[in-house]
Amino acid sequence: MGAPMFGALPNRALFLNVGRGSVVDQDSLARALRSSHIAGAALDVTAPEPLPPEHPLWDVPGLIITPHAAGGRPVGAARLIERNIRALAEHLPIENLVTSSRRNP
Repeated sequence: MGAPMFGALPNRALFLNVGRGSVVDQDSLARALRSSHIAGAALDVTAPEPLPPEHPLWDVPGLIITPHAAGGRPVGAARLIERNIRALAEHLPIENLVTSSRRNP
């Protein structure tokens, strides 16, 4: 999934990858987000994984990176996700936030 696919999407599109990090051209995804060609994206998998703290994806606006946990979730995960999405939309603190050593929440 690369530039042609991202170019074909409407600017309101949201992209989500929970499969394999290697199937996404992450540079093309970053360009689509930075240019506001798509509205947002979430990656539960990346290439490489884990994503190094200095990797440029950490600084892409509109991109949410989760800790490769889409396959199996603990009890109560759905409620936690709902609370965090609401908190994100309302600019409130996120529960269980993980940050890289380069950034502070």
